[in-house]
Amino acid sequence: MSDHEGHSGGPPTTDDDLSLPKATVAKMISAEVEDVLKDHKQQQKDREKKVSKFEQSGLTEEELLAKQEELFAASRAKFQTTQQ
Repeated sequence: MSDHEGHSGGPPTTDDDLSLPKATVAKMISAEVEDVLKDHKQQQKDREKKVSKFEQSGLTEEELLAKQEELFAASRAKFQTTQQ
């Protein structure tokens, strides 16, 4: 028996004759996706954590709130003087 048995001796008639079974392809793709996901999760764990602006400021929450209130008051005063 030869590999060409069942064919007319010419090239295969469709690409399906040369492809892997769908279940095999699905398993290969699934394995690749799982590997990529694992790599991504590890990279997320290992990357440096970004420091928030709050942490960078070195000020307490109360100090930041007071500074914000000062800025709002200054902005309000400037707005009111331009309206007159």
